[in-house]
Amino acid sequence: MAWAGINSPVLACAEAWGGGRKLPGVGWRWHSGEGRVAWGQQLEVLSVLDLDEHCSYPVHGGLQEATAPRSRRSARRSRPPRAEVTKMLALLDEALAVAHRPDIDVFVGDGHYACEPMVTGLAARDLVLVSKLRRDAALWVPWTEPPTGRPGRPRKYAGRFDRSRIGELPLIELPDEGPHLYHAQLYYKPFRKLLRVVFVLDADADPAEETQPTTLFSTDPDMAPERIYRIYRDRFQIEFNFRDAKQHLGLAACQARTAERHHFHVNAVLAALTWTRLELRHAADRALARFSMANVKLKSFLEMVLQRLFDTDGLRPTLQKHTAALQELLALGQIEPKPT
Repeated sequence: MAWAGINSPVLACAEAWGGGRKLPGVGWRWHSGEGRVAWGQQLEVLSVLDLDEHCSYPVHGGLQEATAPRSRRSARRSRPPRAEVTKMLALLDEALAVAHRPDIDVFVGDGHYACEPMVTGLAARDLVLVSKLRRDAALWVPWTEPPTGRPGRPRKYAGRFDRSRIGELPLIELPDEGPHLYHAQLYYKPFRKLLRVVFVLDADADPAEETQPTTLFSTDPDMAPERIYRIYRDRFQIEFNFRDAKQHLGLAACQARTAERHHFHVNAVLAALTWTRLELRHAADRALARFSMANVKLKSFLEMVLQRLFDTDGLRPTLQKHTAALQELLALGQIEPKPT
């Protein structure tokens, strides 16, 4: 099976942007990466993360339709992006409908998807959301005391969480990775859920002075804080897929004028990248955390040229005396690390 060996799979989403004036899907959109409204195409990609080896495999992509807004001002007013969440959930349903797929129960996305429609949609699909909250998000401490027996609604909150008291929370140190993780189970009213919240601080930071730290969360209040941190950290491996797809597989070179053809082009590129990584993974019997698509293309080109020479001259590449020379030629121009 293609996904055998991936012990800790997580489904992740990310966005890629393109330009143009008459391409499908072009319009004014909120660019979550830059925190502003921008003109362009928005491509949404789902990837499977291997948390054990810190690498990712893109599995499905789709182009965000350009419906509304038509201007920069209306794009700014259109947040939160309910239409984009609906599109991502539809993309997720297509990916989950595949018969042979890894067992996944966690979905990770950036703060763009930390909204109530996304949380509700993922809960209906039995998926846990790992994402990031605003640094000034209002979090509430749940009331844990027994009922008093007095008439009226039972008390639900002990009060709003004070970020100046982060140092009083349980601490997890990651000596090999640097940051300190302060965690707690806190209530977030927009989601109407109890979350496992993780405050990420530098090792030399003073918790009493750091009032707006990076705030990660999971909709599973029992998830381990270090797992939440590592899941969100490994989400950035998706950016390497975009780099390889744009530089070596022509992701941004599509000139199709219809959304269907553009959709086919995107998924053909992602499939080529994923199957290349899986093929090398199974050939090496290990995960490929460091992967160079340039090496794969160059090696394939050299193999094709050598095969043409052997066919023309009648040489036999299987001779023992040719083995070392062939390996040396196939390693010509390789970027470290060399593919195995």
